[in-house]
Amino acid sequence: MHAIANEEAPIYLQELVQHVNETVTHSNLGSSDSITFIKPCTQTKFAERAFSFAGPVWNALPAKLRSIKNKDTFKRHLMTHYFRLAF
Repeated sequence: MHAIANEEAPIYLQELVQHVNETVTHSNLGSSDSITFIKPCTQTKFAERAFSFAGPVWNALPAKLRSIKNKDTFKRHLMTHYFRLAF
């Protein structure tokens, strides 16, 4: 999701998820300024395994972490974030 948020991922992956600020109904929310993605509604457990549904777990990360542009720095801070949650 980091590559998608920074537009470094292939187009076919970028097309699977939708930014909150791309939708008309969410354009004036405070969350439209941050890098968040819409989690689609599903009707089956099988559909919940799709990338478009599972990918927006990104939204649960702190905004400070989501705003990091450098991939190596992001990885380091992500590992630190999950390590702190575990212990």
